[in-house]
Amino acid sequence: MKAARQAKRREEKAAKAEAREHRATEYRPTPMWFKVIMIGLMIVGLLWIIAYYLFQGLVPIPGIGEWNLFIGLGFMLAGLIMTTQWR
Repeated sequence: MKAARQAKRREEKAAKAEAREHRATEYRPTPMWFKVIMIGLMIVGLLWIIAYYLFQGLVPIPGIGEWNLFIGLGFMLAGLIMTTQWR
């Protein structure tokens, strides 16, 4: 009985070690296009908000008022959410 339990434990340890090794070998870095879009969204959002304040609501979309802030923050939030997937 004792030898059988020890053999089973060894097999379980070997399976866990193999699973860890498999996860380590399947690692792939984040593609360049993902990083460019992520950073680009954050920059576009920042520029959107800066343009809204500098031109007193006449740019980027006149007539929607403070919704321009929400649009800029939306771009920035999309970029921030993308950072959670960066490897």
